[in-house]
Amino acid sequence: MAKSLDPIKTFLRKINKRGKEKISYDDVIGIIEMIAKMHRSKKFGFMTEEDIESQVRLICIQQLKFFDPKKEADVTHQKSLERWLNKIVKNRLKNFYRDHCLSVNEKHASARQSLSKSACSTEEKNQSVDENSIQKSTTHEEVEHAELQEYVIKNLDDSYLEIYYACINDEAVTPYYKNKLMLRVNEIIKEWNRE
Repeated sequence: MAKSLDPIKTFLRKINKRGKEKISYDDVIGIIEMIAKMHRSKKFGFMTEEDIESQVRLICIQQLKFFDPKKEADVTHQKSLERWLNKIVKNRLKNFYRDHCLSVNEKHASARQSLSKSACSTEEKNQSVDENSIQKSTTHEEVEHAELQEYVIKNLDDSYLEIYYACINDEAVTPYYKNKLMLRVNEIIKEWNRE
């Protein structure tokens, strides 16, 4: 019989054979859900609360195999797992925010994004697409993008426009103002989609 591919079950087999204290499947799910709810409010850029929760769950499940209870002293496995996963999630979300929402220099942002993309395996490499369809879709997307950009600029008031142009011109803009701008741009895009 083949071993289960469920990372939580694999984790439980490893952790529960080590000591007296046992963790159940429901305990692990509960910890992951609690951490996902804790970070839910950290929505930024194009990511909604649900997107953040999904990312947190995925991060937690991927990281379970690296948990080492020997490094945690004087605490239960559950508490040490919760602390450890929470710390990893915080760091991953900070990195994501830095790489996708904060860059002052477009060259550095694209370099970091390509590094993060290369770290994740994608199946898109094996897909072949007709060149004419790429050109047609690119042209259509460029026109749509230009129209949307014009709509966004037209609907931003002066204070937001100042932040917008500062971002475009690679001037240093604090995360507070970038977030403020992103929230307003997201509202405008929702209005665009309703029309």
